Amino acid sequence: MTAPGRLLPEGYHTVSSDPGFRRLATAALVSFLGDGLSVVALVWVALTLAPPGDEGLVVGAAVAAYALPAAVGAVLLAPWLGRVDARRLVSLNAALRAVALGTVAVLHLTGGLGVAGYIGLLAVSSVLGAWGNAGLYTIVSRLFGADRRLPANSLLSTAQQVSIVVGPALAGVLVGFVDAAVVLGLDALTWAFLAVQVLRVKLPEAGAAAPGRSRLSAGFRLLARRPHLAGLLAVTAGFVFLYGPVEVALPCTSPTTCTGRPACSARTGRSSGSGPSSAACSAGCCGRPGSGRWSSPSSRSGAAR
Repeated sequence: MTAPGRLLPEGYHTVSSDPGFRRLATAALVSFLGDGLSVVALVWVALTLAPPGDEGLVVGAAVAAYALPAAVGAVLLAPWLGRVDARRLVSLNAALRAVALGTVAVLHLTGGLGVAGYIGLLAVSSVLGAWGNAGLYTIVSRLFGADRRLPANSLLSTAQQVSIVVGPALAGVLVGFVDAAVVLGLDALTWAFLAVQVLRVKLPEAGAAAPGRSRLSAGFRLLARRPHLAGLLAVTAGFVFLYGPVEVALPCTSPTTCTGRPACSARTGRSSGSGPSSAACSAGCCGRPGSGRWSSPSSRSGAAR
């Protein structure tokens, strides 16, 4: 629902007026834009390091190293990170990425980066990726009640998808003038910005967590009780599994079909984000599931609990 005189629906306006969410969303947007830059820069650095004839293997290893360790870290680090404050999780992940990607940039510019070192640093940078992403949306759940989380999450998702459109386009221009490692260095700076800013977000006091079994096992029990969630995860995993080869094939094809121009790689990455961007933005206009609109404060006060 859009109030008269406003361009944004009421739910978007409400969540964006919260100071804590504005700080979080701004820092996340900067970081998302940096990740959009790395869509092109990451594979371009891999292509410059790869021996002739092994481009596909090196790009595939780089893409996997930037994603797979996050899944491993989500499981293996649960006993230690399961009860860490959400802001610290986001900050730890962002700081680790900033250090690792910054090291990649320095080593590549000084001629000291090899394929093995590059893959290793990318793997290190992504170890806390799942925890950082979970922390980001946990902060949203702490800032807002259930009726405001959908528009807040929608704004964050829209910012992330828009960065996939804008980031590669900007990276394509930058890589035409500077080394791709410099672009990765810019991505490192955006992660550093997020690491600092997220710690400044003020959250309401949370109730004490109940002692007992680990949150990881609790998550698996939740999936067992709600098979529709398990099915959604299975469909998502299947989609990502089938889409994964595309991320390797496109960068390897672009230098051949576009005579080695990074701008062409940027267009292939940019085009994939256009649809999700509009979808994420539209999702926030749907309101709470089953309600058809966002409820007003007066309607919430009279609702049965």
